[in-house]
Amino acid sequence: MKKLSYLAFFLLTLFALQSQAATSINAQLGWNKNTDTNTINYKVYYGVASRVYTNNFLTGNVTNTVVSNLTENVVYYFTIASVSGVGIESPQGEEIRLGSTNNFSNLVSLPPTNLTPSSAVLSLKVNSVSNLVDAWINYGESTNKATNIISKELIVPVDNTAFFSQNVPSLSPITYYRPFAWLWTNGVCIYGPLMSVQLPVIPPAPTLLNIFKVDFVEK
Repeated sequence: MKKLSYLAFFLLTLFALQSQAATSINAQLGWNKNTDTNTINYKVYYGVASRVYTNNFLTGNVTNTVVSNLTENVVYYFTIASVSGVGIESPQGEEIRLGSTNNFSNLVSLPPTNLTPSSAVLSLKVNSVSNLVDAWINYGESTNKATNIISKELIVPVDNTAFFSQNVPSLSPITYYRPFAWLWTNGVCIYGPLMSVQLPVIPPAPTLLNIFKVDFVEK
């Protein structure tokens, strides 16, 4: 996956958490370690308006973190700053945006194919996009465990329609999945609706109970 210039701040993946009240989204963020030896901490900023960050937190001297309990179908903006040992904070880096299912209708999950009792081919299509970098599918056994990832860097063809298909083995009988795409120019991650696939069930073999009578017939 390509990365933004400042601290290479990028959105790695997302996963849905189903609650009784509403569906929330967790955003897993990652960045490259700052080469400045004075940096001992990082601060993540985010909010619902560009460059207006109503939330922030320190991550420690790590290169990834999770922002929890984001509201689905709300656009969020993220950036990051490095912090020195005496508490001096760097300027904020470039901004990335987590899109919603409402602001990008051209990301489509295709119907699953090649269904077996334990696997399926999951596919997505991105239409009319010239700045696509990556596409991936999160999948799992339930709505709050769709965190396994299959991904592929895509080269957008002339018609600006990209396809991504991957056979996924060892699926549960009912598997939930969601498509994602990363747009480089806009610095935005988009995602589609949560979907499910029910794999075919192998019927149990019948049990032969007994042979009651065998007739011998003369010819």
